[in-house]
Amino acid sequence: MPVPDRKFIVQRFGNNDDDPYGYGLGPAIFWPVFFKKKGLVFWLQFAERFGSPTVIAEYPPGMDEYDQRRLLAAVRQLSNETGIVVPQGIKIRFLEAQRYGTVDTYEKLCKYMDDTISIAVLGQTLGASDANNSVRTELTNTDADRQCVAINDTLLRWITEVNLPGVRPPMLSRRKPLDKAAAQRMRRDEMLLKAGLVPAEGREYFRRHYGQPWIRLADVERTKS
Repeated sequence: MPVPDRKFIVQRFGNNDDDPYGYGLGPAIFWPVFFKKKGLVFWLQFAERFGSPTVIAEYPPGMDEYDQRRLLAAVRQLSNETGIVVPQGIKIRFLEAQRYGTVDTYEKLCKYMDDTISIAVLGQTLGASDANNSVRTELTNTDADRQCVAINDTLLRWITEVNLPGVRPPMLSRRKPLDKAAAQRMRRDEMLLKAGLVPAEGREYFRRHYGQPWIRLADVERTKS
């Protein structure tokens, strides 16, 4: 059903003419999730097969059906009891399945898929290192920038056009907290400026590190006068 114009704000990531709905997490994590589920199934089968040996009971030729049923009942009890009673002359032994590959093959597979899913969702594997914090900060800033762009292109522009036609709409931006490296750079630059030293690049240095076009305060005061 068609919806009213300027009624909804829809933010998409990676949308194009072929896929107007955008690119979500589904395509990125479908195969890792699928392989992990399959790996868990095979891991459980592996544990069931190699976790306990198979019991083999041998009976001599000519044993009647009654004794065979007694033997089968004794074998079935072996899974819950520590000892069994069998007729004399019956041999019971354990048959261990042959293992091919390492025991932790499926565990490594599931761990690898977990890391792949984590990278797709969080941009990193789970951890608390400085590098991981940097990735989280970068993703947070990117998401915030996309939200600001969506609101600037829709809500703020719509409100301005309805109430103040012809006026330039305001711009919404998120003030990003300084990371550890930026804070250290700011303190260093402040000390150097107090000592009378300025970057050789001039304004380009501040624009590159602090993201804004900078001018000297003296130039502003001169313009006011």
